[in-house]
Amino acid sequence: MASKRILKELKDLQKDPPTSCSAGPVAEDMFHWQATIMGPPDSPYAGGVFLVTIHFPPDYPFKPPKSCGPPRIPFCGTSANRFQKIQTVAFRTKVFHPNINSNGSICLDILKEQWSPALTISKVLLSICSLLTDPNPDDPLVPEIAHMYKTDRSKYETTARSWTQKNRVAFEVCSHKFMKCIWMILFKGSGGDSVVHSEQKLQVRQEALSLDLGHISKLQIMVSMLIGSYRCYRANHAGLTKGCLG
Repeated sequence: MASKRILKELKDLQKDPPTSCSAGPVAEDMFHWQATIMGPPDSPYAGGVFLVTIHFPPDYPFKPPKSCGPPRIPFCGTSANRFQKIQTVAFRTKVFHPNINSNGSICLDILKEQWSPALTISKVLLSICSLLTDPNPDDPLVPEIAHMYKTDRSKYETTARSWTQKNRVAFEVCSHKFMKCIWMILFKGSGGDSVVHSEQKLQVRQEALSLDLGHISKLQIMVSMLIGSYRCYRANHAGLTKGCLG
């Protein structure tokens, strides 16, 4: 039941993704997803890229993915022990927010008593986006931030923007490294460049895959890479290879 429901939600997300959000399974594990949320433009989180991990319980959708923080129980990887993990919906990106603590746990009613089997991960992601825009300081996970939100809104917004900016810079650096790795794998050795040996390509590939970019970012990079590949292929044959890679 859970597997079929999760697969249906994945297909629905791919067909009609929610605004500024994307999600999908990590590797081949349908019960472990990673989502990416773009910071809402009308919030201190505008311009940010936030990674969220999602673990589904075995009785989903009758029970929600729980917002109790990142999994800490050892997991041996066999199907029989799959659900030794703590099922979670949690931020992996640090967020300065009264309803999101340092472990990434989220205080959101639909992940607790307001959960309904009619809800979906798409709706959960949209609710998290709404929480970024409109925090609930009366039900905080971080009382100190909630107090700042109530008593000094300007300081709260300045701090939240600062955190968002730092995370965005780190994300962009990581994304650039990923693109350079992909470029070396595909194009190094063409257009008169020296040939890259298979061992070096494998090493670069492993480095690229180790970079933590999130679901939507890797998808967007791969699409951009394929488009760029075609353009650079044409430019290469026209003697215009310079400038293909920024």
